[in-house]
Amino acid sequence: MDPESVCFMAREIIILRRLDHPNVMKLEGLITSGASGSLCLIFEYMARDLAELIAAPTIKFTEAQIKCYMQQLLRGLNHCHSHGVLHRDIKGSNLLIDCNGNLKIGKFGLATFFHPNQTKDLSWKKEKDFGFCLV
Repeated sequence: MDPESVCFMAREIIILRRLDHPNVMKLEGLITSGASGSLCLIFEYMARDLAELIAAPTIKFTEAQIKCYMQQLLRGLNHCHSHGVLHRDIKGSNLLIDCNGNLKIGKFGLATFFHPNQTKDLSWKKEKDFGFCLV
């Protein structure tokens, strides 16, 4: 694994371990392979992402469904923000939907920590040994 991937994956693991909410993807476990040097993250099963559903010509959301998805998204974001986490990549393909219509925020690879009283800008920074990491 290249240093940049390690940096993103490590941050994602730390963030996912901090968050426990019905509208945030749950990290179920990790699998490592000594032979290939790879690390796989294991998540709960989610049937589709919101971008897929929006693009499907046969699916039309009702106003109630849209409100329900927005409410779930805002609840998940509120949980993230109240635990000092900014996702920084909210888009349809990162919002996962299960077969029961439950929405979960996923893919925290670009997420970062923040403090409510933080005055430093959140931006890209070149780190000596880890490639580019968000700080």
